[in-house]
Amino acid sequence: MATISLSSEGSAGDSDVSNAARLAHSLALLRGCREPAELIYRKEGPPLFFNAHPSTTETDYSVVVARRIAILVGRLSALSDPKMGAERTPRVILTALMEVVREALIMAMSSNPPQEITADAFCTVISSRAVRVEAMVEGLHHLTYASTKLRVELVTLQLQKRITEERQTAATTATPSIPTTEQHLAALVVTETLLEDFISIYDNILLILPAGQLALSSEREAAVVLPSLMRYYYQLGDWVLHTGSLSDVPPLALTHITRLVWDEKKGAVEVDLRRSSLDAAWGLLLNEKGRLIDVDVAMRVHDRARRFHELLKSTRDDAVVVAVNGVAIPAAAGEYPRRVLQALRDASTSRRTLRLVVRAKSLRRAPVEVLFRSHDPGGEGASGQRAVLLFHRISPSAAWNFHINEDLRWHPPPLSLLPEAAKAFVRQYPRRLRLRSVNGVEVRSVAQVASLTTQETVLLELVVTPPDSPPPKEAAGLKGRRSHPEDLPEPRALLEALKPKPSSRRPKEAPQTEGTDTAPMDVPLLQGVSHQDKAQLVEKAKGNKGGKAGARNISPKDIANTAQVAVDGSNEGRRAEKKVVESTLENIRQRPTRAPFDIDTNIINNGNTPGVRDVPTSKMEEVSGKVAIEDTSTTPPCRFDHGVEMISFINGEMVLRRPSVENAWGIKIVLDEHSNSITALPMRLLALPDVSKPSDAHHPFIKRFTTPPSDWFLVSINGKSLKGQGPTAMLSYMKSLTTMQLKLLRKLIKK
Repeated sequence: MATISLSSEGSAGDSDVSNAARLAHSLALLRGCREPAELIYRKEGPPLFFNAHPSTTETDYSVVVARRIAILVGRLSALSDPKMGAERTPRVILTALMEVVREALIMAMSSNPPQEITADAFCTVISSRAVRVEAMVEGLHHLTYASTKLRVELVTLQLQKRITEERQTAATTATPSIPTTEQHLAALVVTETLLEDFISIYDNILLILPAGQLALSSEREAAVVLPSLMRYYYQLGDWVLHTGSLSDVPPLALTHITRLVWDEKKGAVEVDLRRSSLDAAWGLLLNEKGRLIDVDVAMRVHDRARRFHELLKSTRDDAVVVAVNGVAIPAAAGEYPRRVLQALRDASTSRRTLRLVVRAKSLRRAPVEVLFRSHDPGGEGASGQRAVLLFHRISPSAAWNFHINEDLRWHPPPLSLLPEAAKAFVRQYPRRLRLRSVNGVEVRSVAQVASLTTQETVLLELVVTPPDSPPPKEAAGLKGRRSHPEDLPEPRALLEALKPKPSSRRPKEAPQTEGTDTAPMDVPLLQGVSHQDKAQLVEKAKGNKGGKAGARNISPKDIANTAQVAVDGSNEGRRAEKKVVESTLENIRQRPTRAPFDIDTNIINNGNTPGVRDVPTSKMEEVSGKVAIEDTSTTPPCRFDHGVEMISFINGEMVLRRPSVENAWGIKIVLDEHSNSITALPMRLLALPDVSKPSDAHHPFIKRFTTPPSDWFLVSINGKSLKGQGPTAMLSYMKSLTTMQLKLLRKLIKK
């Protein structure tokens, strides 16, 4: 009888060091093989590769690997034949693809022909998580080799197109005499969902396995890659089991998830399920260890079930059911699977609702760096040095926390998320890291980067740029201000429209002093005044309480004259600038209050709001949009009510995140849909969400937002410019987001 070679203790029982050593050894062995394509396509290839019992000696290992790849290539080539595809339903094609994947995994498990391995044996070894690391690496290598990869992608593309055509046909040809039943559409949706699952898992494997080649230098780095490799391998095995167990026409989903609460700190998820009748299944998929691995594919047409599926797929050690309907389940060795099944049976006899509490260590983790490698050819530490960062996030809805500007300059996430080696690298080259490629694809635009970072795993290649040669666009954007290592430039077109031309006479700036940071704002219009002079003038303005200047309109001519006098260094110029500062502060204090509203409850078009209507460019000037700020790379997020968090607020860029779209954003915005000016910004962020804890009310992000002048106008939302966009449409777009990146511009509105 054919058997499968298993791990003696199971993968979970092996030590991390032993598994890491096996991973490094397996990768080294595969790397030492001859190129499979050279063996597959030589003249004597076909009779060599289709022998019934291939040799498994180490001297013939290259031939064994090439033979197995050739078998997969032959089956996939037949499956991608258009004539064969037209004679099969989408479910039959997907099942055939599943059989090819299963064959690839089985061939790596045993030296016996795959036909002799029973489905029950394969199910047992996958469900018990007892596959050896060597078999994992070899099986995934067979599936991701270039010849196999091209044909897998061809089959999936053809199947996607076929499913789309079938759904369109079903929608257009339904008549009273030939009705399109709900079961037919449900079957197409289930087939499409299973295909999307496979594509997502396969794409992540394509990223993890090549990255594993970097781990050959040490077992420590192999141990970093190993958990992700094992997780995706078992996800692929579970997909094979789930796809093979479904009938041709699955029933409609009769069970729904009515409540889903994820506690990131405890690593627990509480979920409520409701079924239509006592005969309906709960739709929970458990392995032989009693661990919850997924929910039924038919349930995932709903948002909560899809979210729960993403959380379960993110776990590295499967989710443990710790309570059923409030009854705790002890994790006793050997008894746990029986107790879980018994608790579910007891809950199924007389109830239509079910409450589960599942827990896994991996559910605590935020998007973190998985692997960091720096390559410094020559050991010079010069520009041109490259580094590789492998990020993994818990689900596609989680934020990456790093940012890319229009020049592809890479701004790191909070340094607390990075290991020590990556922290040192980022600190060594501040503002000098540029993104070269994403997932092995060379990138040239931010849009291209966004399209390549939609999966759970992303592989970034960074290159160190020269320190004194920023790109022309960025050099223009940073001129005349102090920079921050994680500072993002404003949109160029908007800056040029709002910023006046600098004076042709610009003296050398005086050295900065401590008084610079005490200034409540900068006045960029006065380009000729040094930081030291500004600080002294502001201090004088603060101390002169009895002689405040009245609020008045400042014309561009007055500003130009004031700047020119200040350049000449006369006392008159300093007095004139003090009047400008005092008038500015008085205008802010006297500005009328506008009626706020919450974007999550209603939309108000405030066309008559004073000060926000179509204002000429000369009446709307930038005030301190680029205030020098402290390093916020280690600042913790600011937590508001309803689970809303402000992850970062760096120089006019605010990143907000909420657990789901059901949680209100809570921010207040003033609108004006009648603004037609090119430079007018119709949406102003008036207030942040509410904060219950007094300690959170003093968070640095809140202080920065409320520091006068506190008029923050929205420039873009997740990279979408507001110019040419209706405010109502943009607010609707904001309601559909769970992570929102707001580009803000601080403005002073003059009457």
